Amino acid sequence: MAPLLLPSLLLATMPSAGGVVVFRGQPGGAGNVTIVDPSGSPPPTVPAGLAGITLLPIDTSGRAELDALRSNRAQRKTSNMVGSYLALPASQGSLYRYSTPSAAGTDFGLFVVDALGDARRVLTLPGSGALSNQSPFLSAVAVAPNGDRVLAITKPADGGNLLDIDLATGAVIDRTSGVAPQRFLVNALHYGAG
Repeated sequence: MAPLLLPSLLLATMPSAGGVVVFRGQPGGAGNVTIVDPSGSPPPTVPAGLAGITLLPIDTSGRAELDALRSNRAQRKTSNMVGSYLALPASQGSLYRYSTPSAAGTDFGLFVVDALGDARRVLTLPGSGALSNQSPFLSAVAVAPNGDRVLAITKPADGGNLLDIDLATGAVIDRTSGVAPQRFLVNALHYGAG
């Protein structure tokens, strides 16, 4: 579902269970992903690893304007509070990219808010560069037509890997583990059916 803006929080999705997933923080700044039950009981919870994060831009690889008419393509959405996110095909939820401080510098990752309103990390990698504050993977991903998997690519200096991520479990398969680091073009990814 589309996000709803309120002065201090963003409603990311409205799950059937009656709760909502919100991002509490300043636009462009750090905040917490929080699951809130509108009844007030139980108290709000922050999913593991989603506190103190900063939302980052995300896009689909090779996106064309006509993709907005295709139900089997992720849709890039934007808002003032959250920047950009991907609405997954087949009503599977939404995908977000983020950064968070770590002991070594900055970690970068992806998290999903699924169709039931559960928010969880599906990929976290340490930052790269001298200060470990640069994203090791590109901001464009490829999404499977049924919205259950994502392909992400790391930069050559960070392994040059093609990562196949299961959005339900967070399981990651490195599709290029047996080869030297690869240099991928940002719009070269495509996740076909079957």
